[in-house]
Amino acid sequence: MKKAKISDSSTPASDNPEGISTLQTAEAKNPITGLRILYLGTCPKLTTRGRGDLSYELGIDDVTGDSYVRISANVSSGAFSNEWLALGRIRALLDLKTEQQKTFSAVAMESLFLRRSANNYGYLAAVLKAEGVITVLPGKPVMLSCGDWDQIQQKIQALKDKGVSLTDHIAIAANLKAEKRAQLVENMRTAKTAKAAGKPKETSDSKDEPGEQVPEDLEEENADS
Repeated sequence: MKKAKISDSSTPASDNPEGISTLQTAEAKNPITGLRILYLGTCPKLTTRGRGDLSYELGIDDVTGDSYVRISANVSSGAFSNEWLALGRIRALLDLKTEQQKTFSAVAMESLFLRRSANNYGYLAAVLKAEGVITVLPGKPVMLSCGDWDQIQQKIQALKDKGVSLTDHIAIAANLKAEKRAQLVENMRTAKTAKAAGKPKETSDSKDEPGEQVPEDLEEENADS
């Protein structure tokens, strides 16, 4: 499977204050695929109002060495995007936010996602909190500050060195969905071609045996009835 790679690097802050728009354009044309999944974890949502746990994955691009994270499942019904996010981009954005102010809210990470969902940034914040990347202010669960990146970086390096490679169930499901969609399109195209040729699709119930003809006397009887 051909892999579209995107570096963790971003454009200079002076040209692109949040270091995001250029990469977002690239990712829209080349979705990140083919990463090696190193870790599958679960975590609670950011606030007690959120029901059910989240599942997330850590992955790595073996060509560039860039590391990634994505939300992979939600026990409850909240929608989210399961796109891969480069940890380097997340760190660059959070570093910028903390330079501007000591604390920030999860909505500050909304621009990291290509697909929009009101849950994306809150779920990502919950994942990053579980990995120690961000911390929650006591008594203010919606106010965040930067934590320590060493924990997640050491985890990824250790799993990479062990050669861990987990099954990408999201990619498998996406491929099956694409195959079903392609088959549906092909069936519709076949039916349209048959209709245009004046040959309606035959079924096993209506199809006559080859060479079978209706008796003339039966035709006459039907015509009189």
